[in-house]
Amino acid sequence: MNTVFDKARDLATALLESEAGKKVNDARFIFDGNEEAQKQLFEYSNFRTTLETGIQNGSLSEEIDAQVKVLDQMGAELNKNQVVADMVRAEDEFNKFVGQVMNVFNATLSGDSENSNGGCTGSCSTCGGCH
Repeated sequence: MNTVFDKARDLATALLESEAGKKVNDARFIFDGNEEAQKQLFEYSNFRTTLETGIQNGSLSEEIDAQVKVLDQMGAELNKNQVVADMVRAEDEFNKFVGQVMNVFNATLSGDSENSNGGCTGSCSTCGGCH
């Protein structure tokens, strides 16, 4: 049983050492060193959470449109921050990569060896791309 867990750790390490893993690690490192980006993302996340909670419990019924506009403006400003944009892009690429690996894992578990290569058929004509 320990061999299975060792292989899982090896796989996780391989994911982190992949190109996508290195990019997300680098982007997070840069983000962690940028107080303005952290503050901006923190404020956006808090506002979004407060808005979602208000919508769920009905306490913002009359203010929703105005609050959604504020959230959209905050999101637009957040997207202008290159540090945040780079981190989000790197995280998206890494998550897609991990998803592809999970597809291989699940296909292999279900005995679907044809799809155990990450959805690649081997034919470029059917390729949706890796990214």
